[in-house]
Amino acid sequence: MKEDDMLKLKTFEIKEGMELVCDTLRWDEGWEFDCPSMMISPVIRCFEDGRHHESIREEVLINGIVKGAIKDENFEETWGWRGFKLPVLKRRFREALAGKKFPKANYKAERVVVKIVKDDRGELIWEEIKPTENATARGDSRPTGV
Repeated sequence: MKEDDMLKLKTFEIKEGMELVCDTLRWDEGWEFDCPSMMISPVIRCFEDGRHHESIREEVLINGIVKGAIKDENFEETWGWRGFKLPVLKRRFREALAGKKFPKANYKAERVVVKIVKDDRGELIWEEIKPTENATARGDSRPTGV
């Protein structure tokens, strides 16, 4: 058994015609130098630099098209030391997308559905096929930096 199988990391081969639901979450807990962001679906990717939703999607999709596949990042290895828990962040994504208010943090959730297609030159690209869903769930006591 490969380590990836034991860790249950998902890998998706990028193929023409496939549709991907791209869920991203960005949050601000009032930390001076940090605004974490992540892709939750179709794969897990973590960013500590306050990256915007579109930038996250672009990086994951471009790398996936170039490499032929996209793969989960090991969340526990990347962010486990910070005390972040993946199930909690997935729940925060759903709650933020629904517009819930949080007392101590600001969350911004975004869902975009893309389809992998070929351009005029026969190269794989993606196009958004459903309207973007997004919501900002702001806490009452923190800055609005997301």
